[in-house]
This record gives sequence, structure tokens and C-alpha cells, in this order.
Amino acid sequence: MDRTQCSNFGFTPGTDAFAQCMQKTAIHRDEMDVANRNYYASQNAATGSKKDNNKNGLSVSADINAVNAISELLSSDK
Repeated sequence: MDRTQCSNFGFTPGTDAFAQCMQKTAIHRDEMDVANRNYYASQNAATGSKKDNNKNGLSVSADINAVNAISELLSSDK
């Protein structure tokens, strides 16, 4: 997935820029996973119940925000 995404952003596999894209994408994904786990844990604690999430535990808006953030980060590196 990350390779496809970085290629779609215009980075050429095998270049330093592509490697940086891959690294930033992986770091951002990990940060989003932690943030979403913390968010849903706090929501569940506040309501006393578990919420249904999609299979990755991310909301659609979080996915969109992640893509937008990655795009902004990577466009500054070109």
C-alpha cells in the first residue's frame, strides 16, 4: 500500500525521496493508529460502552485526514 501511495504521489522507487516517503507514510500510519486507539479508549471509558469501528479501527474522516496530512508532508519534500 505504501509503495503504491508513494508512487502515486510521483516519487520514483529506488530514490531517496521515495524512501523518505515510505518512512513518513509508515510513521504517520503508526501515529494515527495510536491516536485512534487512544481516542476510542477515551470514548469507551466516557460512555462505558464499546463503539463499532471499521476493521482498522479508523473512522472514514480519520482516513481522509491521514491522506491529506501525508499529502501535505510529502509535497513539501518534492
